[in-house]
Formats: sequence, structure tokens, C-alpha cells
Amino acid sequence: MISAKNYAAQSERGLIDMARRTALSGLFPNDALRIDWLARHIQRSTHFALPDNGKFLDDDLRGLKDKIIRLPYKFMTLEYYCDGSLFTDNEHLSDDSKKRIIFAMELTTDEVESRFGQSGRNCLRNFKREDPTADLFIAVFAASYLKAKDMWIPDMGGFILPTNGLKEEIVAGKKVFEGLVEPNRKTRFTGSSLILLPDVYLRNIHEHGKVLTEKFMMHDIGQEVCVVLEFLEALSCRNVSPDILEPISKKINDKRIKAGKLPIYETKCLVINTKDLVKKKAEPKGGTHASPRWHLRSGHIRHYPEYNLWIEQTSVGDVENGVIEKRYEVK
Repeated sequence: MISAKNYAAQSERGLIDMARRTALSGLFPNDALRIDWLARHIQRSTHFALPDNGKFLDDDLRGLKDKIIRLPYKFMTLEYYCDGSLFTDNEHLSDDSKKRIIFAMELTTDEVESRFGQSGRNCLRNFKREDPTADLFIAVFAASYLKAKDMWIPDMGGFILPTNGLKEEIVAGKKVFEGLVEPNRKTRFTGSSLILLPDVYLRNIHEHGKVLTEKFMMHDIGQEVCVVLEFLEALSCRNVSPDILEPISKKINDKRIKAGKLPIYETKCLVINTKDLVKKKAEPKGGTHASPRWHLRSGHIRHYPEYNLWIEQTSVGDVENGVIEKRYEVK
């Protein structure tokens, strides 16, 4: 189910307001510029709405392994509603923070250095520069809406990974963060932290030390990187493509803006072309699998040498042999 609606426009306005207030306070001048930068780039992005909790698949990112990963757009946002049931260990994904937005962009080596200064240069030292495919990166940042404070808050730091980010050997430095990977995953993707809010970062180092600050920063952005990679894995399927979730009327938006309301941004979702689905009836194989109890099999990716293919959820087995109850929400 997709509950997220217009989070991009909401977060953009919220972050612009936060940047203005931060600049007026004079306490965190560098952070004010970065927050405004993030908001302006959200405005320039192509927007996607994701299923609740940002989850697509549960196949250990096998569809991306040993492949070059690229974003479909230079700047893009992924928004989703989070009920907190999947990420109980993350304070930022609590009951008070159910609206999430991720901003992802592709950056060259020169862009990493020019946009993020010393933080960017420190980040690049973690990668083997002799690898030509490590010259293009995906940067991931995130923000959440805190209901109690009625404001959008960006994460202190982001994450950067090369477009061949599932190949561990490309990383040479010490800041590789395997903790981004969920406990049940075997696939490791590599990358490095990228500081978004340098003033808050330095304050946290003063209060908590560098090791703990880095741990907090990586912990906050970790799940969002997983969401981005699962999105790219789903999009890698030959029969999956982006489509407009809901047509947007420019006339209505003009009226909303004139009335001081937020515009409704055009948002895309991922759709499955059912004509390309591969449906094969399972042959009885004897043993306990010859006549299994009836159950729903969730959607999954089938991997072929040349391409990936999304296989739609289906029912399997014989109802006379009993029923296995499973709960899936499928959009």
C-alpha cells in the first residue's frame, strides 16, 4: 500500500523554513546553506512514491550484485510512510516520525569535491581511484517529519557509494560501513559517510566523540540506502517501469500556489507490465512438495543471465491439503 502523498513538496517547504531560521540564529551558518541546498534540489527532482515502509523485496539485493547501478534520473526523491514496525532499532523511525523522504543524486568525483569540500575529499580517499567505474557515485540523503515539533529534520549525514557499489574490493579506506546491511543479509555494499550538516557534526563530536557521532550518522542513513538499492533492484527488472501515480493539473496547482497552499508535485510509482510476466505451472515433484498446502507466494525477482524479471505474486498448492495463512499488502 502507498500511503505517502506529496512529501516532496512538504519537505521542501519545511527545509527552506528551517534553513531560514537557522541562518537568522547565526549559530549554524554552514548548516543553513546545506539545508537550503537540499531543499532546492528536492524541488528539481523527479519524485517517486514507494510502498509503506519503503520495502520492495527480500532477496538480499541479488538482482544488483556484480552490476553497475545507476539512478534513472540525475536528481530524484523517494517518499514513503513508515509505521515503524520494521525498524524498531532506529530512533528516527519511531511513531513520531512516520513521513520519510530520501534524496538521491549522481555525482562525479569533481562534483563530490566541489559540493562538499573537505568532507567530500575525505570521503573520496576511501575509494581506489584507479578503478574507472569508481568515478561516478550515488549520494543519498534523508529527512523525516517530526510530528511533535511539526517540522522536517534532515539527517546529519548522508552516504555515498560508487555505481559499482556492491563490489567490496573497490573500497580501500577505513570508513566502509557494513552495518548498513540488515542482519539477515549476506550481500555487502560499500561506501562512505558524507557530512551534510558540518556544524551539527562538529557539535556532536565535541559532546559524544567522533566514533559515536559517526555511528549515529551511519545508523540514521543506513535504512534509507537499503531502500534506494531495493528500488533500483526492482527497476532493473525488464517488466518494471516508472509511471505517473496521479495526473497533476497545472491549473489547480496555480490556484493552490496563489492561495498560499503547497503545490502537488507530479509523483511516479513503479508498475509491472503483466504481458512480460513469466507464468509456469509447477509440476508435481513428489515428497512433501507434491501437493503443498495452498498459500500465497509473494512477488519476487527471477534472475536470468541477460536481465532480471519481476514475478507477480501467485497462489500455490491445493486448498484441500490445508491453508497456510500469510499476510501481504500488494499495490
